[in-house]
Amino acid sequence: MTPQVEKNINKFRKNLKKGKTLIGGWLQLSNSNLAEIMGDFNYNWIAIDMEHGSFLNKDLPDIFRAIELK
Repeated sequence: MTPQVEKNINKFRKNLKKGKTLIGGWLQLSNSNLAEIMGDFNYNWIAIDMEHGSFLNKDLPDIFRAIELK
């Protein structure tokens, strides 16, 4: 886990414990362009729906890289 990812997770947990409202999105399409757009919205969280979505395990690295571009 990169230091930036760890920092983001800790910030998320801290805000959650404080009872702050956290806004997120649900990604069901395996499309790195769409993932990048969602990353640009600066959501507090993005769920990658592998149960109902069209993701394969091999898609995940590109999806996560696209989200992290923000």
